[in-house]
Amino acid sequence: MLSMADQFFITATMGTKKKKLYVDPSYTLQDLAVKIEEVFSVHRNSQKLILKGRLLSRRDVSLQSLGIKKGDMVMVLGKVIHTERDDLLEKLDKFEKKYKDEKMTIDDTCANFESTWENGKNNDQMALQSTMKKLLFSNEQLMKLLEAIDGMEMTVSCDEVRQKRRGIVRNIQELMDAVDREYKGLQSYVKPSS
Repeated sequence: MLSMADQFFITATMGTKKKKLYVDPSYTLQDLAVKIEEVFSVHRNSQKLILKGRLLSRRDVSLQSLGIKKGDMVMVLGKVIHTERDDLLEKLDKFEKKYKDEKMTIDDTCANFESTWENGKNNDQMALQSTMKKLLFSNEQLMKLLEAIDGMEMTVSCDEVRQKRRGIVRNIQELMDAVDREYKGLQSYVKPSS
């Protein structure tokens, strides 16, 4: 068994990603491929590893025998394994973007109304009604978003996915509560029709 002092680092690059990997000189190229799979999600059998323009193909040979030394850069080519976890995180990113877009719409709607109201047009019942309708519509969109998130099929057990989902749901619920408060506040300005 080699000590930590015998280990050295190499840099593995894939596209624009770079990772330092600590390896033993006695590691085989297959051992390195396993490490690279963990870091870049490229299956070890579909990797092409290149050192100084030379394709490394003998997987049973030690890194030392291949001439890989401290600080060397190994280029990784191959297709990234797309996991269910990745799919769920991608879906959640889309939901989060929809939430942020809806939040921006709500913020703009409220700011436009406040600006109109404060500029002496506080009798503008049409603007008030329009703002209230927009808030109701936004709340409906947020509810649909919650339903879509709730309907996500999660067959994989992953804390990262669960936490992200929980955070998005919490943000949506808080925004819906804020919209409800805003809507109720606007109702006090509605003049009864004559």
